[in-house]
Amino acid sequence: MLTDAQVRKIKPLDKKKRYSDEKGLYLEVTPSGGKFWRLKYRFNGRESTLTIGSYPEISLAQARRTRDEARVQLYKNIDPNALKMQRLQQTDESILFKSLAMEWMADRKAVIKETTYLRDLSVFEKDLFPALGDMPIDQIKGKDVLICAKKIEARGALEMAKRSIPLFIP
Repeated sequence: MLTDAQVRKIKPLDKKKRYSDEKGLYLEVTPSGGKFWRLKYRFNGRESTLTIGSYPEISLAQARRTRDEARVQLYKNIDPNALKMQRLQQTDESILFKSLAMEWMADRKAVIKETTYLRDLSVFEKDLFPALGDMPIDQIKGKDVLICAKKIEARGALEMAKRSIPLFIP
């Protein structure tokens, strides 16, 4: 069983080295000096490894708590890695265009006039969210923005089309 003092004193070697704690938890130290908490476990007859995090960002006590939570999940017949992936996917929703746009609008509300806020919000809701709302922000290209502006322009709202493009450049 490891102690916090032992973990702090561990130095990197020429190759990866594992230092066991207990109940499947171990610290993997890389030659470059990285220290990673991992949990070795079996699920449906297969051996798997759950990466908990790096030391010192994740302390020994935190790693043990995470290990205990993972063991409870295993007892409930839930794969900790699958649960981790599911949580990461839910986190990814926060980088969707609609989520970021609404956060940005909320921040701007305090510093712009109410009429400007309502006009910009209307552009988002009417023209941009239907086309781009569910897209991850890093997948939106200039052509996507241009297509939205052209749709606004096609319905005769030339001024709105002109104003919609700067909404992408905060």
